[in-house]
Amino acid sequence: MSSYDSDNDSATGDPLLIGILGYKCASCNSTTVPQYELSCHESDDHHCRDCLTKTWFAASDEVVRCPHLACGQVCGLMPLNPLAETLHLSNHFYDIERIDRIREQPEVMNNLIAFTREEAEVTLQHIYSLFEDQVLDPVALGGIPGHITKRAPNSLHANFYFNPFYNGLLAEMNVAPKLMTTPLELEEDLGKTLSRLLSTYAKCNYGNELGMWGVDMEHEEAVLDAALENHKLIKDLKGYWEEIIQKWVDLLTWRHLERLSPPEGSAADRHTNNSTNTIINTMAPLPPNWPVLSPLEQLRKDTDFKRTMARLWYWNWLRNHRKLVLLLLCARHRIFAVNSLQVNTLILKDLRCKPLRECLLHVLKVQRELKRCAAMIKQFVREEKVLNKQYWELSA
Repeated sequence: MSSYDSDNDSATGDPLLIGILGYKCASCNSTTVPQYELSCHESDDHHCRDCLTKTWFAASDEVVRCPHLACGQVCGLMPLNPLAETLHLSNHFYDIERIDRIREQPEVMNNLIAFTREEAEVTLQHIYSLFEDQVLDPVALGGIPGHITKRAPNSLHANFYFNPFYNGLLAEMNVAPKLMTTPLELEEDLGKTLSRLLSTYAKCNYGNELGMWGVDMEHEEAVLDAALENHKLIKDLKGYWEEIIQKWVDLLTWRHLERLSPPEGSAADRHTNNSTNTIINTMAPLPPNWPVLSPLEQLRKDTDFKRTMARLWYWNWLRNHRKLVLLLLCARHRIFAVNSLQVNTLILKDLRCKPLRECLLHVLKVQRELKRCAAMIKQFVREEKVLNKQYWELSA
């Protein structure tokens, strides 16, 4: 986490990360997310990292802008150069960047991060390459033997192409140019995808054997449990890819913290001179003479932002709706998934059976997230309508 400083020198124009001091964010009223003092406009307000994350996510470029509705200007957080040009992954890199410290910070792991599709692909490629160099066997990572791919023009890319785990996990990141989530939710979702991929891999390679043992081949969890218990390769695959996922999430989180690190700070409270050089070397200059928006242009920009956020929450609603549909297909969860959130909340009070209670809690988590998404969609649509009305009144 970047070093905190509550004395904002407005003459420098640099944003300062002041941390969590109990102040309300001027944009969302949050008090549990690290906050910044921004000098792009005259104000005593503080804005949280989540709101800065949302403005970056909603923008069509790589610039972080002030989330204040009356400002919306570049807030001094310099855009980063493409990760493919700057990332050189090694154990030395992990030591310098203090990646291990990121997971110790709940204010990071429980709050929003955002990243581009390209950043997700580049980081996964580097991590996979690092593991392949250590394991020295693509088959151990779920790929095909090296003697098959060594004749390819680029054997590493061939290993990517023929590895179902690499492709399956990366496909989760290819749904949009930018993605926004929390590190813990991202790791949980990727873990579920890994379980599905492992189950499919087990069916393809040990299906006949598992069928002879009486395993229900239509039940992913049963297939995976039996394969993990009886086949060391599946167990090793699970271990390798769980570690890859963890490092992947860590790197994407680090990248986002670098994006929102003030010039005097860095992602993981580093104390070496190399960390300062890392930040400077990855900064790209802002375009000269950045235009100042007129009130009408600002209203249009704010309206577009609200529309984008409504669309984002709608995508999140769709994702959770798919989860609920999948729960309906599972016999253990179906008895709860057919109920409303209110009914399941009442059932939870009296339910004592631990396995059924776990199923109910799983269903409740999805239903509550659906309710939250619906409320956020309604809020942003309502705010968009208000801004749109102001826009047409001003332009009349």
